[in-house]
Amino acid sequence: MKQLVKFGILFLVIAFTFFGCEKSNGIFTQQLSNADKELIQSEYAEMNDTISTVLLKDDCTTADFEQIIPAIQKYSSVEKAWVDGSVLFVKFKKGGTVGWIIHSEMIIPPYISELRSSTASEPMKASVSYNTPSNNMACLINQQYGDDSRPYCKEYISNLATFFGRSGYDVTIKNGQDANLNFFETELNKYGVIFCINHGGYDSENDVTWLLTGEEADAIGQLFERLSLWNIDKVNILSVKEERNGEMKIIPYYAISDRLLASEYKQNSFPNSVVYWVACQGMKSPKLGQTLQGKGVGATIGWDETNCLGQATGFLLFETLLGGENIQNAFQDLPAESKKDDCSIASGANLIYYPNSGGNMYLVAPQAASITIYSPVNGQTYENRVINLSGESNGFQRITNGTVEVNGITATLTLTSNTTFSQPIELNSGENHIKVNCYGVSENGEQTNASSELTVTGNFSNLALYTQLRWNTNLTDVDFHLLPPNSSISSLWSNIDCFYANKITSWGAYLDVDDVDGYGPEHITIPNTPVSGKYTLYVHYFSSHGVPTATDAYVSVATYNGNIVPFGPYRLTDSGGNNVGDVWEVCTIDYPSGIITPVEKYYNFSALRSSYHIPTK
Repeated sequence: MKQLVKFGILFLVIAFTFFGCEKSNGIFTQQLSNADKELIQSEYAEMNDTISTVLLKDDCTTADFEQIIPAIQKYSSVEKAWVDGSVLFVKFKKGGTVGWIIHSEMIIPPYISELRSSTASEPMKASVSYNTPSNNMACLINQQYGDDSRPYCKEYISNLATFFGRSGYDVTIKNGQDANLNFFETELNKYGVIFCINHGGYDSENDVTWLLTGEEADAIGQLFERLSLWNIDKVNILSVKEERNGEMKIIPYYAISDRLLASEYKQNSFPNSVVYWVACQGMKSPKLGQTLQGKGVGATIGWDETNCLGQATGFLLFETLLGGENIQNAFQDLPAESKKDDCSIASGANLIYYPNSGGNMYLVAPQAASITIYSPVNGQTYENRVINLSGESNGFQRITNGTVEVNGITATLTLTSNTTFSQPIELNSGENHIKVNCYGVSENGEQTNASSELTVTGNFSNLALYTQLRWNTNLTDVDFHLLPPNSSISSLWSNIDCFYANKITSWGAYLDVDDVDGYGPEHITIPNTPVSGKYTLYVHYFSSHGVPTATDAYVSVATYNGNIVPFGPYRLTDSGGNNVGDVWEVCTIDYPSGIITPVEKYYNFSALRSSYHIPTK
């Protein structure tokens, strides 16, 4: 028997030596010969060229990925290739997984006004009488720092650093390569709060959540040095399209998975942290939240699908949290549009947190700030569609910004002083829900915010047509236009066009206001069922007032008080002068049916403007 045991041990030693295996966390993983490495490197380079060509297309979709899978699977080193969500994954026979991401567009919503950093006041310590992180160290990570198409990410991080400092936190910023693989492996548990702008994806076949680090990978050969981790889906390389010095390029980054976090950090090693991931599909599986909870994290926040609002919503969420709300209430205060992101897939992405008990967590002690709304009056009935919203804040030294949400559509709040606000809003027939959020600095110099909600009734007939225009840049002029049946784009700015110089038309349409200095909203309405036919809605970028800048327009349309149909965001450009910006043909509206049909056609108006007489303002 002893001889058999010795023979068995000897056989295992020889086998492992011959086949080249190593043990990692109890799992034997295959080592690579020089020939294996050369084959993987060569074929990876070839497939990367093929996939990058597809990924660099302006309109790359998962269908494009699906079409090249047969070609990828012909490589002798490849075990399998598949598309999951917005990621093309490739698994090597003698190695781990790599991937390529169709990155989602970054959306800056119209209810986030100019970013507003200022010098932080003296720090205020978070109260220990509430469920807060166990230390006041915050880490703000911008994995997308090197992407020139996303400058707003830098502004979000800069502003959040001010807000955290104002609230008593010691802030560390990790930009790009500073947030490297080693940092994610060893240093995350230093921080009570982690805010991470990064790409990501979910591999449903293997139940692995991937999160990009900021460390660029020069070549796949670097993964050979971490073979024991690569083979078991703890690290990989995920590539994504970015703008670098005016050119779109495919940039490979190291990525980590929830499995790496599970193995590299000890149980309860995090200081009751609050963690936010912008990463697409970061919370599609509960495993990431469950893993971090086991490591001591109090709440993990993220998105269950591909999102475009992650940066902006995260910014607004943490501005609210640092104003004294707990996570549950901060979620409720967020605009409805910011928590459900329909930018990429039919089902949409949802902002969620894990576990449920994490909703009770605060970043700072609750503040005493509040809002008093003078008009309209809660519970009252109004005979006019357009009424004035006005009120003031209490406990604020100054309001820096705010939002007003009417029936699920949010716009920037118009401030009339450091502590007051006033603006017209438009009601629907029947019940109307109104929510006002104010953000700013308290009388003690701390970050603060407050929210107030009310419900009023509109007592008037249903509108035949309701439209709203919003956009996301300050000091810019974007115009709404509605043309009646039997007209074309050549009728813009004519006496049949409903626009800023013809607000009340002979055929029944009305423009309420011409907003010339940023954000909107503007509304074109038709109270009564108009003449039968097809009406066409346009948006024109009139002027950026001499400072060339792009803006994103958002349009909402409803007929007969029915469901709102959203359009946009749609990128409009302007040369810096008047009248030369883009025109966007949004949709048509047919009467008497009320059917809304998308058009979404773009016109570069700088080539057309000589054919029109455009009234000055």
